[in-house]
Amino acid sequence: MAQQGFQYEKNVTKELQKIGLVKDDFRPVGAGHGRADLEIFWNEETINVELKTEGASGGSLALQWDGNKPKGKRWHFSDVSEDEEKQFLANLAESSGALGDLNKKWNKVPAKFARENSKETEEKLLAYAWKNAKDANSKKRIYEMEKEKFKEISETLPGKVISDYYEKKATYYINVGTNGFYIFDKKDPNKINDYCRKKGVARVPSFADSADVKYRVRVQPKGSGNFQYTFELSFNITKSNSSPYNVGPIPGKGNVTIIKNKLNVDCFT
Repeated sequence: MAQQGFQYEKNVTKELQKIGLVKDDFRPVGAGHGRADLEIFWNEETINVELKTEGASGGSLALQWDGNKPKGKRWHFSDVSEDEEKQFLANLAESSGALGDLNKKWNKVPAKFARENSKETEEKLLAYAWKNAKDANSKKRIYEMEKEKFKEISETLPGKVISDYYEKKATYYINVGTNGFYIFDKKDPNKINDYCRKKGVARVPSFADSADVKYRVRVQPKGSGNFQYTFELSFNITKSNSSPYNVGPIPGKGNVTIIKNKLNVDCFT
């Protein structure tokens, strides 16, 4: 999925460079590099845009477990105070009740945090099994057991929570390949909708009002049989809530080829 997302960033960049909306020297850098997925250059300003191929994760944070803590408080996050984005997610997990809920429901020992020196035989055996899972098939078997043991928890959240999250990254716009271009919420620092009003075309819709947002707590596969326990935001947008604009339309379902005749950048041109 990460490679597919990165290819989508490159495909969008290439198409928008052809029509002058992205500078020729801009190059996507992929996840985790502290830079927006896309930088549109418009009205002598740079517009940071988040790119998603389709309904997907909107940010995630790995969960930790400490068997020395009392029951009901064992699941937690590592210290994320120096990372504003991660701190936002940790605070959201707390304020939304997700952290408390998972500590009630996920009340068994997780394989990846099981202690070899535990007094409990079952925990010792679990620790031993994970320590000796050297190949992908062994890890996958444990992943399947963990997924069954720790059922996914999911609850609806206000759409605004994702816009608040990306505001931490100075990003106020998003394009979802299957659904189009949106302003995250009410903030429109580059005044794109002022331009649309003057031009007499449809406004760029609000992502917060268009998307169904949820949090998910799950055992997440990481490839080669590995996995982690995560808290994440996810979203979905119905076709009826699609934007009239799309800077990178794609078929979806694994296909990130740009559909050129559905490219709509009238909110910029």
